[in-house]
Amino acid sequence: MSRTFQIQATSLIDDLKSVCANYGLGNDGNEYKIITQIFLYKFLNDKRHIAASIATSLPAGRNSGQRPEPSAPIPAFHQIPNVF
Repeated sequence: MSRTFQIQATSLIDDLKSVCANYGLGNDGNEYKIITQIFLYKFLNDKRHIAASIATSLPAGRNSGQRPEPSAPIPAFHQIPNVF
């Protein structure tokens, strides 16, 4: 694990913990669940973007005659900052 990744991930977790504390969920079992769900959402969102970019770069299939439609892009203000 690179040092910059570790710093960015720690910063993101600290920011999420401060948001949880501001809304009354600090030091609660639900705080862990919320942070875990956000990381899971980010992982799946990044995976979807990678799959969509691969699908658009591949040539059309032999049987289908057309390329699969990529999913709609998500605006930047809805995305979680990349920690990689």
